[in-house]
Amino acid sequence: MGLGWGAAPVIAFVNVAEPVIGASLAMRWGIHRSGLASIKNLGLFVLAVGVVAPLLTGLAGALFIDLVTRTGFGANFGRWVIGHALGAVTFTPILVQVASGEVRVWLGRASRRQALEGTTLLLLVVAMSVGVFAQTRLLMLFLPMLPLMIVTFRAGTIGAAAAVVAIATVGTALTLEGLGPVNLIHSGTGERLQFLQFYLAVTVMTVLPIAADLARRRELFQQLRDSEARFRLLTENSTDIVLNIDPDGIIRYASPSISLIGGHDPQALVGTESARLIHAADRDRVRAVHRQARERPQETFSVEFRGVVAGDAERWFETHTRAVIDDEGKVCGVVSAVRDTSARRLAEAALSVAAHTDPLTGLCNRRAFDGELDRLLAQTVDVSGGGMRGDLRPGSLQEHQ
Repeated sequence: MGLGWGAAPVIAFVNVAEPVIGASLAMRWGIHRSGLASIKNLGLFVLAVGVVAPLLTGLAGALFIDLVTRTGFGANFGRWVIGHALGAVTFTPILVQVASGEVRVWLGRASRRQALEGTTLLLLVVAMSVGVFAQTRLLMLFLPMLPLMIVTFRAGTIGAAAAVVAIATVGTALTLEGLGPVNLIHSGTGERLQFLQFYLAVTVMTVLPIAADLARRRELFQQLRDSEARFRLLTENSTDIVLNIDPDGIIRYASPSISLIGGHDPQALVGTESARLIHAADRDRVRAVHRQARERPQETFSVEFRGVVAGDAERWFETHTRAVIDDEGKVCGVVSAVRDTSARRLAEAALSVAAHTDPLTGLCNRRAFDGELDRLLAQTVDVSGGGMRGDLRPGSLQEHQ
């Protein structure tokens, strides 16, 4: 009512339009779907609520105030934008969390110990704020930051926003009573309150990014725990061997199935070279496949090799290898799924013997004779430098017969 009854409806309309603009921008940019639990969303929130909305309504509000009071458009515009931007950035986060039900959800999920801890820390913030703003001798505005940081780390964005509101409420009430270090500023009440708003806004922009990053880390940690649980469920109940190998070829993880298939202790293999599990004649081929996997991390590569099992025995294995990429997009190792193919190899050998052996006599059949003759003829051609004449060439035997 400061400008009279006639001006009040216009100012009220502009004031109501400001949060509508900020909320519309927030919804358009998707902030309402994921809250303020990320640095990106926090930046968009400040841009919508603390920059764009106050600037747009400040133009209309300052112009109308200048028409009514003739106190100057520039000064009114500056006071409007600064006051509204700092106030919105300070109080909107906790109001959004209350309206969206985040506070209710947090209270429902929090254990009795967590609720007691959060309440105690919030009371500590209030007590520290009263101690700072109830005296006008010392500039101790930095003291509430310590319990505020503790609340942020323990209760996340909800705790940080609630603590900022507590500081703002105590600080504003005592400052209006003429107390607190802000009153050491030799200026008018409006300027002192704007300084207090600036202090609160800086406090918000200090703790909310930390809270957002902590929330992101908690989410990533939860995803990592879920992924690890799924990974362990699959690897510990799989008949295939799963190996995590670093870029230097050192084993970082071996699934329990390697004990049943290869006779190796999976814990004892961690920290050892993976090459010791491969037959010396096949190591270069396996290394080449691992190198290809690191060079082309989006593809999966396979190779069959002879592996060394307990007792220095040999068995055939087939591995499917893919690179592991870290948060920066760099290859930090490979993961290999290894399957025992010895039974398949024996079956293939048995089929090959059956295909080249007469079932009645057990002697080599015609297919085996033709294959061996072609092989010997090919060797003869290689030794003589291709000097054979006539039709005695590999592949021509069937025509003579």
